[in-house]
Amino acid sequence: MNAIHYNNATPEQRRYIEERIRSCVYCQTGLIDALTRHDISSGPIAGFSAEDIQNMEYPACPECGEKMDETTEQWCGNCCKLISDEPDPDEEHCRCDEDNRDMSDDDAFHCPNCGHVCTDPESEYYEAYEWWLITDSWVFARLREMGEVVIDNDYGTWWGRTCTGQSIVLDPAFWEIYQDRVREI
Repeated sequence: MNAIHYNNATPEQRRYIEERIRSCVYCQTGLIDALTRHDISSGPIAGFSAEDIQNMEYPACPECGEKMDETTEQWCGNCCKLISDEPDPDEEHCRCDEDNRDMSDDDAFHCPNCGHVCTDPESEYYEAYEWWLITDSWVFARLREMGEVVIDNDYGTWWGRTCTGQSIVLDPAFWEIYQDRVREI
């Protein structure tokens, strides 16, 4: 089943997302930028520190640089590709000889872009271009679970939006959070 996003949503689905966002999301980029700059230059303000920012780091593929996903699937230690139980004859799942596979069950990271698998990906960092106060604890928990950049401290909970230049209603994060509900509309 295809995901519903702004471009393929009905007007009713779009209104639903817009209402959810208006009810719990408020832009506070200037405030968070000022507070994190103060922390770096003058020391932290009691109860607020740049160290409160979570999910800034992500695993990056050493082959192509794209974000990698965790996997528990079996993979080939020789060619660093996932091993499928039922290989597609049109697609090469492993470049290694069937008898010479060095299979691994170690937890690893898989790149959905180039297919590379490794246990020690490079570290890259997101840049939050906008900071949005999130007043709904359920929405905040979902953003954190999804690996979005967030702040949770004594003053509140914020989401660090890692893109900018278009309406927040277009952001895939909210469409993913409300996907099940949007399908019912």
